[in-house]
Order: sequence, then structure tokens, then C-alpha cells
Amino acid sequence: MSAIPFAPRHVAKRPRLEHASDEKPADEALSPTAEEEADARFNGDGLTAEEQHALDFVDKAAQTETDATAGSNHASIIRQFDALELKATMRTLEQATNHNQNMRASHVSEPERFLESEFALNSAIEACSRLAESPALYIEAADDEQTGLVALLVALTAHENIDICATAVRSLTDLLEEDVTPPEQALRALLDALARHELLLKLSRLFARLFKGDGIIDDTVIARGALDLIDVLIEDEALCSQAMMTISGRLIAIADQYARSRDERLLETALHATETLATLLQTSKVPARAAQSENLVETLLETLARWRKVKLDKHSPNKTLVTDLANCLCSLVMVRRGKDAFFEAEGTELMELLMRDSQSIMAQIALKVLGHACTPFTGSLICQRLVDAGTLPHLEMLLLDGKMGAPSLGHVISIVASLLKYLASDDVERAALIDWLNANGGEKVQLLLTLRAKNALKVKRLRKEQQDTRAKLEGGDKLSTDERAELDFLDYSARLGAGLDIVQDIDVTCAWLLLEETVDAKTKEMIRQHRPSGSKVFVRTLKELKVVLQDTVKRTAVDDTDANMRMNEDDDELEGIQVELDIIDTLVEALAL
Repeated sequence: MSAIPFAPRHVAKRPRLEHASDEKPADEALSPTAEEEADARFNGDGLTAEEQHALDFVDKAAQTETDATAGSNHASIIRQFDALELKATMRTLEQATNHNQNMRASHVSEPERFLESEFALNSAIEACSRLAESPALYIEAADDEQTGLVALLVALTAHENIDICATAVRSLTDLLEEDVTPPEQALRALLDALARHELLLKLSRLFARLFKGDGIIDDTVIARGALDLIDVLIEDEALCSQAMMTISGRLIAIADQYARSRDERLLETALHATETLATLLQTSKVPARAAQSENLVETLLETLARWRKVKLDKHSPNKTLVTDLANCLCSLVMVRRGKDAFFEAEGTELMELLMRDSQSIMAQIALKVLGHACTPFTGSLICQRLVDAGTLPHLEMLLLDGKMGAPSLGHVISIVASLLKYLASDDVERAALIDWLNANGGEKVQLLLTLRAKNALKVKRLRKEQQDTRAKLEGGDKLSTDERAELDFLDYSARLGAGLDIVQDIDVTCAWLLLEETVDAKTKEMIRQHRPSGSKVFVRTLKELKVVLQDTVKRTAVDDTDANMRMNEDDDELEGIQVELDIIDTLVEALAL
């Protein structure tokens, strides 16, 4: 997650007093009558009975809170938060809640009459944060029959006074702070209670209340406090899936509101929302992503389109926001239903528009999204539409641009490899692709081979360093099977970062070109002469890639006990890997002839 500075979680706020302000503009000259009024107000005269009562109460509440704080500090020295304190806290909260509800019902049109009960309720909610001192008590707090404290706190996140909602959110966040370490069973009880009482749904409705008519969030501090809580909740698998169903659309809406208004007051909240959504989509299970993909993909495309003509600075917050939006889209188009939604919403055409300015950040984002979309299933239709939309000239410009960074270059090469893998032999789009690669004496193929040599050398050096490091590790204590597997995974990931992914995609591309009848003979000879071993080097890469994919299948299907509970989208993921394995087998077999 990107390191964006957000407001601190614990920002104390007072419940609002809902009456009109009597202040005059600072630069307005006071008439003698106005001066007399000001003097009268300063001395406490000239107020209505209701206004005087409200001011007296605010003063009283402030003094009461000061006294209560001093008392609680003294009490905390002599009294721990134990089971008795938990029950006392719950009784106080319940009584404050009931009293506030009764006062609100009795004085609907007179807010000053129930203001005192609002302050009392707010204080009672804040006191619940002390539960974090004894996290083992989370089990009792989460039990609806023993205390029902968690259930009531969740309910209060939907209170009519939005500041009380914010206090309830902060109290719940305090229970899940990093420095609080509850026993596993206690934490599980708390999280289950939050899921059972639909906290995430209530937070979604809270965001809806925060938006004003002009589309700007009324209180960004409250919004970011709610986002802080969501960040913690989605670390749990069950709540992560629940968040996908209840709040993911609301997070995109915040980013979309900012994209439309460009109001700086909303910027930090929009950054936080997109960062949270990107994390949510990356960690959620495939079925949860698939279930929401139709709703989310179209909105994400619309939001990205709003940035098409905006020049983004490389280090600007807006660039961070747009990158997170693209990451969200990449997570969605990796599942079948996400690709379907992307295809139907004409996402390919939008990406083609974004690529027209090859030097822009939006062009890099378009490449990344297409690299994830051009994969099995609907990816074949996306590949066809990619060629039909006239994207090949943009790809050529990007490929020949020596200023492009390694990630974007990798996406261009990946897209070319995908086009060769998924366009059928009788597609006119495939014929257009081959003509594009044959053009100018195969200069693009020559460039690919040059890039392969450069990246293969970096990978070779890194592999040697990894082997030396592994030899030292295994020279001491013997590594366990799990430790060795984890090291293998980390080493492979490091090699991908060093350019192995580019080598793999180029080798797949070259293997296909050697088998294509319409590729020029000179181009094929150029490919064979690239390495002394000829096509064997491509076969070796393909076989290594096959082993990695087979290991991925094993890790994905490691727990067969849940096999019967899997949804179709899980099987799609495995089926997609199987498609890749079949392609590799076809290439290896054909190259061996």
C-alpha cells in the first residue's frame, strides 16, 4: 500500500449543536446598535432563554468532562478493567442509549432538549475503548447474551447524530489497534460479532450520509476514521468477502466524486478509499471479486476516463490515486466475469484512447490493465478487439520508445505474446498481427531478441547470486521443506523482477513465430541464430514455466476438503492455468519436431 499521510485516527470531536450561528462577517463594520448587541452578548445579555440554556450546558458539559477525565485517571491507577468493569460499562452505555432515544422521541423539534443526553451517550461510548486494556474480555463483550456490548457499539455507528457514529467507530477501532494483542479465540469472537451485526453495511450507509448534495464529503475526518476501521477489518477473510459485497462500490464512488469535482478537500479521503479498495480486491477471494465485477468494472472505467485528458505529474497524489484505480481494475479483469464486464463496457476501446499519448502516465496504466485482461477465456475476444481498435501502431510506438521503463515495456511484450497465444489461426486479426511483426524486415522481432539477451544476462547473474546464498544457508542448519519452498518462491519472484518475465514472454513469442507459416524466412532464421542452441533455449524456458504453473495449481488446490464448496470462478482460475499449460505443451511438442 502506498504510504499516504492520513489524519490520525483519534481525533476527538464534539457532538454538534444544531442551531444557526449569530456571528457577523469579520470585515463588516458594526453599527452602534450592533456594537451594543455584541457587548450584550459578550456579557451574557441579549440571548434568548434557549440560547442561554444551550451555552450554560456546553460550559457544564466541558467542566463535567474535565472532572470525569481527572477522576478516570485516578480510578485507572487503582482499578483494572475487569469483568465487573465490563458489565458496569455496558450498563452505563445501555442506559445512556435508552435515555437518549427517549429524549429524542419526546423532543423531536427541540434538539437543545436532548443535547445533554447526547453528551452523556458520547462519553459512555468513549469509555468502551478501555475494553482494549483487557482484550481477553472480547469474548464476553462479543456475546450477545452475556453483555451485547459489541452489538450495541455497532448499532450506534448508525446513530442520528453523525458525531456519535464517529465516536462509536473510533471505539471499535481502538479494540483492533496493532498494539492490542488479544488471544486468538477472543479476536475471533470479536470479528465474528462485527460480521454478525453487519458493521460493514452500516459503514457503507455512513459514507452515504457523509456526502452532501454537491458531492463533497461533509466531514472528511469521520470518513477517514471509518476507512481506518475498514483497513483493519478486511485483514480477516470473512469480513473481506463481506466488504466486497457491501462497501466496495461506495469506495469507488468516493474516488469518482473527487474525479468529477477535483475538490482538494476530498483528495486525502479519495486517496485512502482507492488504496483500501485496491487492498480489498487484491486480498479477496475470487468468488467475491467475481460477484461484484459487473458493478465495479464499469464504474472504474468511467472514473479512469475522467482523467484521460488530465496531465498527471509523476509524483503527484493524483497519479497515486489513478494508479490505485488501475490496480483495482487489474484485480477484477483477472477473473472471467470481470473480463466479460470489461469487454461489454468497451474497456479495450478506452485503453486504446489512453495509449495515444505514448509518453503519458495514462498510457502506462492502459498497458498494465490490458496485460491483465489479455488472458484466457474472454481474453481472446479482448485480443480481437484490441487489434480491431487500431492498437498495434500504439504498441509499436511504445516498443520502439527507448525511454519507456521496464514495467511498461514488460506489459507491451506480454500483450504481444498474448495476441499470439489467443488469436485463432484463421482470425483476420492474427494475420494483421503477423504482418505487423514482419514489417520492416522484422525490426520489432530483432528488438525483442535484443531485449531478451539483455534481460537474460541480468537473470543469469541473479540466479548465480541466489545459488551462492543458498549454498551458504544449507551449509549450516538443514532447511526444512517449508523453508526451502518459501526460499524457492522468493528467489523466483526476485528473478521475475530482474527481467525473467520479459524473457519468458519473448520466448513464447519467438516459439509461436517459428511455427507460423506466414512469418518471413529471414525472421525465422534471425530467431534461430539468436542463440547457439537455436530453438532449444526457448524449449528450456517453456519447460521451466510449466513447472512453475504446475506448482501454482498444487498450491491453489492444496486443501481438497473444501473442493465441494468451491464456486465456478475458483475452477476458472485453475482452468485458465490449464489453458496455459496446454499451450506450452503444444509449443514444446511442435518445436521438438
